[in-house]
Amino acid sequence: MTVEFSAQPRVFVQHFAPTRRSVRLAHRLAIHQLGMWGHSPGSPLCAVAGAMVHELAAFAVFSGPGVGRGFQLRLRQPGLAGALRIEVRDARGDFRQPPWTRGRGLQLVVARAKVWGFTDQRGVGRTFWAELEEIE
Repeated sequence: MTVEFSAQPRVFVQHFAPTRRSVRLAHRLAIHQLGMWGHSPGSPLCAVAGAMVHELAAFAVFSGPGVGRGFQLRLRQPGLAGALRIEVRDARGDFRQPPWTRGRGLQLVVARAKVWGFTDQRGVGRTFWAELEEIE
């Protein structure tokens, strides 16, 4: 008898209000969720992922026109290992180019991410995303 294991992708999605408290809560929930997926909350992966979530959430809540709209956090990890994808989506449709050179927080995302980018949601928002490899 052959037993095959298929590792299902791990996905966490949560919507947040447009407040400073929600930015902190997104950070804490991301680290908690990574812990639920088997990553030590004190690990370098959790520290970097938490910082990225915080910065992307703060950018969604506090930057540019349309301040005051909520955001969505999505974490995705394919299977038992692999790159962690962090996505933060806001409801703004006014953005065309990512301001990765503005602000220390977004520079942190660029410096630590394996790959990163943004997706324009065609007038109903934008999604900033970054992928992290397993960090030991």
